[in-house]
Amino acid sequence: MKKMLLISACTAMLLNAAEQNLEVGFVNTNGNTKTTNLNAKYILKNSFSDIDYTFDIGTFSSKAEGETTAENYFANLNVEEEISNGWLGYAKLGWEKDRFRGFEGRYTAGLGVGKILLEDETQKLDIKIGLSYNHDHFTNDLGSSSYGALNESINYTNKLSETSDFYASVSSWQNLDDISDDYEVKSIAGVKYRLSTNLSLNAEINVDYDALPVPDTEKTDTKTIVKLSYSF
Repeated sequence: MKKMLLISACTAMLLNAAEQNLEVGFVNTNGNTKTTNLNAKYILKNSFSDIDYTFDIGTFSSKAEGETTAENYFANLNVEEEISNGWLGYAKLGWEKDRFRGFEGRYTAGLGVGKILLEDETQKLDIKIGLSYNHDHFTNDLGSSSYGALNESINYTNKLSETSDFYASVSSWQNLDDISDDYEVKSIAGVKYRLSTNLSLNAEINVDYDALPVPDTEKTDTKTIVKLSYSF
C-alpha cells in the first residue's frame, strides 16, 4: 500500500489533467448461485512539452456465495514521448496486489522504445519493447524474488463509428534468467459505446496467462467486465 501511495504522490502534478476518467462496474446475480462483482478504475492523462503522462489506479473484486474469490489492486504511472517518425520512448512504474494469484505485492520499473505502425483518423497501431526491474513479494512462505525482464506489447484502437470504438492490446514479459519457462501474457479486448458527451459504456474481456504460477494457483485468469465510464 505504501508503494501505491508513493506512485500516487508522483502524479500530483497531473491534477490539472487534460483528461480524467472514472470507470465503475457492478454485477450481482441471484438464484442457483449468488455472485457479486465490483470493478473500479481512475485514469488521469496530461501532456507537458510533448511528453504524455498517464496514471491509473483501480481494483477488481468478486464474491460467490458470500466468499471472496478474487481481489486485485493496482496502480501504474506511464511516461511517453514521441521522438521522430513514429518512434517513441517510454518509462513506467507499477504496483499490483493479487493475493488469489499469490502476490502480496509486485513492483515494476521499466523503460523502452516503441513504434507507431499505423495512425489515421480511425485507427492506431503501435508496438513497444523494453526492459524492466521486477520485484515480487509472495503471500506464502516463498518470500520474494527480484529479476530483470524483457517486455513487449502491441496496442490497437479502431473508431468503428461516431459513437463506438474497439480497442485491444497484448502485452508480455519474460524473466531474463529463465525466458523459456517464466513468462506472462496479458490480453484485453473491448468495445466502448458513447452514451453522451461524458458518459460511455464499456464491455471487455481480460485474459492473463502465467506460465510459472505460484503453487496452488491457476495459470489462466479470465475476467469479463461491463462498466460505465465518466470523462471530466
